[in-house]
Amino acid sequence: MGFRLLLIPKGREYPWRWAPFLHKGPLLMGCSPDGTISPPFEQDSPTLPMFSSDICRSVYGAYQKDVTAKQSISLRRYVGTAEELANYTANPDNIGFCTPGNNSCLPSGLLNISNCQIVDYFHIPVVVSFPHFYMADPSIISSVGGMHPVPEEHQTAVDVEPWTGQVLQAFKRLQINMYLTKVEDVSITGNIHSVFLPVFWLNESAVVDEKHAKMLHNQLFVPMEIVSVVEKVLMAVGALLVLLAIVATIRKCVKGREVQRPGSAPPLRSTDRVRERRPQGRPLNGGSVQMERGEEEPLLQDGGGAYGTAAGPADHSAP
Repeated sequence: MGFRLLLIPKGREYPWRWAPFLHKGPLLMGCSPDGTISPPFEQDSPTLPMFSSDICRSVYGAYQKDVTAKQSISLRRYVGTAEELANYTANPDNIGFCTPGNNSCLPSGLLNISNCQIVDYFHIPVVVSFPHFYMADPSIISSVGGMHPVPEEHQTAVDVEPWTGQVLQAFKRLQINMYLTKVEDVSITGNIHSVFLPVFWLNESAVVDEKHAKMLHNQLFVPMEIVSVVEKVLMAVGALLVLLAIVATIRKCVKGREVQRPGSAPPLRSTDRVRERRPQGRPLNGGSVQMERGEEEPLLQDGGGAYGTAAGPADHSAP
């Protein structure tokens, strides 16, 4: 990841609020990506900070919408905002860009970069803006004929893949302007009205090619789709197993109730079987025992070794 460090010119005095790393304003967004890559896993980030070496300052893009690149890769589009180049009266954070002094703040939509662009110790009097003064103050747009700003053609946009942070599409659009004004000692400038005159505007665009888009799709999105399918299959199998367990439990309970139908005798327990084998009852005539179920069984007589029945007493005579 590329980074740039924004340095405050030596001897330059700013309010305490612009102290390094103590304020989050754009002047001191010192460590920012250079725009070629951004932090990964930023699916919901509303802004994208970056450093632009062309204008020697940190800027940020605001999320606009989702777009689609080659191989149907979904991207998040960040575009330049009017607040970045707004006058400090509209955005107090931009007071640090009023150069060379606080009384020289330009109208909204313009940025003086003469302190940034130096050739042979000479500060080039360059003022940058979006093409056709897009998002600039209406007075600036009307001061020059032929200005027709169109957002789709003149805005700066960066399309980022949110999972990796890779920039797959970028459209950097800037306009170079020269400030013309009347000079008292130069008579030829006597009829010149102060104006920001456009010199040219540039469009630096880059779009990922089919080869690298396919490589990204095969190495990132195809495995993610496989994992997603496997996850859903495992969840379905788990739900099916739980359902089968519930059905088996219900069937077992239903079968247990069908065994004990209304009007049928309950199954004999072990204690009932013992009682049936050894019935208990009160003695009848002749020494027999009446069972609870109305049955008769022979009764062993004392000292005889013979058996008697309910029909008559046992014979105790000697042989």
